[in-house]
This record gives sequence, C-alpha cells and structure tokens, in this order.
Amino acid sequence: MKDLKNNQIFTSRVGTTKTMDASENVNKDGQDCIVFDIKFEDIQPKSGKPPARFLEYQQRSQVNKIKSSEEISQKQKQAEERKKAYEKAKIERIKETTEECRKIDEKVNRLGVNTNYFGVGKSDNSKPLSTKEAIMSVKSLSKDFSKISTGIKTDSLFAKNLNNS
Repeated sequence: MKDLKNNQIFTSRVGTTKTMDASENVNKDGQDCIVFDIKFEDIQPKSGKPPARFLEYQQRSQVNKIKSSEEISQKQKQAEERKKAYEKAKIERIKETTEECRKIDEKVNRLGVNTNYFGVGKSDNSKPLSTKEAIMSVKSLSKDFSKISTGIKTDSLFAKNLNNS
C-alpha cells in the first residue's frame, strides 16, 4: 500500500508491519511496487491431533532407537542373560519331565505285574492290587500323562518361538 501523504510504501510480514521509502521499492521500469515477506511455516494451518497409530509408531521408533555402543553392549548382555535363564528353565523342565516319566514307568510296571498275576503267569514277588487300587493307579497314570503332554506341548511352542525370533 502506498501512503500518499508521506510518499511511503507499507510492507507486511507475518505479525509485523514496517514502512520503507518509496524510492527503495522501485522496480526496473521505475514503477512503485509493494514488497511482502511471507513466512510460510508460520501461516500454515494447524491441523488437529494426529492419528493415534501414527503417535504409537513415533513412540515405538523413539524407544527402539539405540544411541550408543554402551547401550548396544548392555542390550546384548541382557539378551545373553535371558537366553541363559531360558536354557536353565528348559533344563529344569527336562529334569521334571524325566522324573515324571520315571514315576509313570514304575506305575505301568506295577500294573503290568498285576495283569500278569491275573493272566497266564503268576508273579510270586508282588501281591495283587484291589480293584480300587487299580482304578486309582490308572487315574494317576492318566494325570501324569496329561502333565507330561502339556509340558511337551509348551516346550515345543517355546522352541518354535525361539527359532522364529
């Protein structure tokens, strides 16, 4: 804009207005011109809140950034400790499973001896089981087998997950 009284041109910036002499704002043809400085980053419309999944992605990327070699070595140590703990737990589960198998073997042998007692050859070393004891033995065997089978399933799932990661 041109102020005719003072022969000055007003220029505008975002948030500020300043005046300049008209002689400073003359183009090549000798015509007066108006100069505007616009900062685009200030006038861009501010949008609403970003999508939640974008914010979650940004948070995850900030958490996953590794900044120094010290952090890398610390994460490697933690991974080795987790691996050792997993191996120790696996060995413990194997020992428990072995013990359960030994107990099952003893029960099966005892039932086998008793079936021989009622079958062809009689065993002199064992006394016969009552029906109640035999039923309890079979139920106990069933529980032991279910314990072992669930343990084997979880071990195989852990192995699959370990191999996939």
